[in-house]
Amino acid sequence: MKKPARRSTATRLLVGAIGKTEKVRDDLTDAARDLSDTNALLSGPLSAAQAVAAVAGAVKQNLAAEVKVQEAAEELATVKSMLEDAQVANAEEPATGKGGEGVASILPHLQSARDC
Repeated sequence: MKKPARRSTATRLLVGAIGKTEKVRDDLTDAARDLSDTNALLSGPLSAAQAVAAVAGAVKQNLAAEVKVQEAAEELATVKSMLEDAQVANAEEPATGKGGEGVASILPHLQSARDC
């Protein structure tokens, strides 16, 4: 039985970067939804009493969205570092002699790596 191929360092870094990127996308989507909800509430007609409560709630929601965006920016910095490390690892790893047929030959490999 053929032994499963060991993932290269570059591949592991790229798969990790993909996962982090997906998390960043989700976090930014949540932050955008929070901001949209806040803006919708504040743009509607409000009485003076409602306005005070709405502004207080909006400030809390905007602060939470700001934290999500800051965390996403930090995650993107990590992704950038992972991509740079993958580029270095790829350059340092010896060639396997398994030449492909262009992009079509690598797509199934990348898909299976992502699914692992």
